[in-house]
Amino acid sequence: MIQCRLKDIQKHYVENDFDVLKVPLNIDFEKLKRDAFEIIQAVDLKEKDTHGEKYKGIGLQYEDESNPLYDAIDQFTFIPGEGEPRVYRKSKFITKKNEYGEKLDYLFEALQPLNAFRGRILNAAPGIKMHPHTDGKYVLNIHIPLQSDPDCIMNVNGTPYYFEPDGSLYVLNARRVHHITNDSQKDRIHIIFTLNFFSFRQWPKETIDSIIEEMKIPEQRERIYKYYGLTP
Repeated sequence: MIQCRLKDIQKHYVENDFDVLKVPLNIDFEKLKRDAFEIIQAVDLKEKDTHGEKYKGIGLQYEDESNPLYDAIDQFTFIPGEGEPRVYRKSKFITKKNEYGEKLDYLFEALQPLNAFRGRILNAAPGIKMHPHTDGKYVLNIHIPLQSDPDCIMNVNGTPYYFEPDGSLYVLNARRVHHITNDSQKDRIHIIFTLNFFSFRQWPKETIDSIIEEMKIPEQRERIYKYYGLTP
């Protein structure tokens, strides 16, 4: 686990030199926990990724206007350690905040200048054990643990990591094979965001164009150009 600053995440993303980064988060952590637990108590958590009652959540961001609470939960790209995606839904830029994202607006501010996508609160119940998988070649995941236990483990390339709920954020290199297990008697509750190439604000135009083509998202070009202040 590498200690770093928020502004250094892009460098590590490019170098792909880590399993997990630990980053100080400048925020009132006790307030964040209170607000997040109020959200959990106010909504029905939705089952996620075929794990039934053992893995459920609520979204903080959405793109689908008809599904503002669960759009971030319904996205699922599962890629076994070796092989093709088992389930795939084309990635969306899930950036609009729903009512609960607005409640945690101060958290989004604390993550600047990162453009964090697909915010959600996820509960991994005791007994869960995920299949080893990756999230694809571009993806990092921010984890902000609110409640956990040393027996709640993130395993990355065979190395176990405990994400302590101490007010830090953890960046998981989801390009590497990983899975979670919860062998404790306590729910593991994390706020999670997705980071990808477009979460970082400084890239040469030719690099942006090549990634748009590689990711096969030409329909997003205008939106991406606008985000980076570019002209066609």
